[in-house]
Amino acid sequence: MNNRERDLEIEQYYLYIALRRKKENELKELCFRQIIRDEAKDLHLLKEKIKDIPGVWRIYKTVNARKVAPALKLLQHRLIDEPERFAYRIDSLWKNCLLQKQCKGERNFLIDVDCEDFPTELIELITNGSILVDEKILTPNGWHLICKDLDTRLLQGIPNIEVKRDDIKFVELIYNETN
Repeated sequence: MNNRERDLEIEQYYLYIALRRKKENELKELCFRQIIRDEAKDLHLLKEKIKDIPGVWRIYKTVNARKVAPALKLLQHRLIDEPERFAYRIDSLWKNCLLQKQCKGERNFLIDVDCEDFPTELIELITNGSILVDEKILTPNGWHLICKDLDTRLLQGIPNIEVKRDDIKFVELIYNETN
């Protein structure tokens, strides 16, 4: 946590997350997180962190903004309860606290479509206005659809679809070659 994060005017943040997943790499899983204050600058900073680490990296962004106040209380509790455990990695703990479900600052949904073509049932729901999509993102495996309001019952039983209430949306895929 740094001085810029103590600005009381900032009530919520989004985060970028860079993942090196085991199923795409023969290497150990890794994760780097970056709090977003300036979209372009912070995306660049995250890419700089991973540029020399080999593997296939996926960069994601939180679907919902994260509230600072509950995350700060959570951070304080963890530091009081286990000070020796977190003494050397407070920045990592701060990001972890922001990502907890009680710190969710919005109610956006992510519809994860795991195929390139939308199922007919989903197309009908979008066309007739039952589902209002705010953002449509092409992923390596299919699509991420972001919705503010959603009746999840409408999507039950549709193949290749998973609804997530608080997740991360795809931003970019990066291939770092081994040195």
